[in-house]
Amino acid sequence: MGRPGMSRPEEEVHTAMCMTCGCREWDNDHGNPKNITLHRFLDAAEAGGVTVDEALEHLRDGVQTACRRARGRESVAAKG
Repeated sequence: MGRPGMSRPEEEVHTAMCMTCGCREWDNDHGNPKNITLHRFLDAAEAGGVTVDEALEHLRDGVQTACRRARGRESVAAKG
C-alpha cells in the first residue's frame, strides 16, 4: 500500500471494522462525507507526516480528552 506505518498485509486491513459504524466496509462513507473512511484516515496520517499507528494513538487520545472535558463541563453546569 506504501503508506507510512501500514505494516499489516492488505487482507488484514480489509477485515478491520469501518471507521465509524463498524459495518466492516472500511472505505464506504454510506453517502455521508461526515463518516470517517480508512482512505481519509490514511491520507490524514500521511498529511501529518506520522505513521498510521501514531495517527490512531493521537485520534484516540484527542477524542478521550475531549470527552472527559465535555463530561467535566456538564458536571460543573449541573452543580451550578
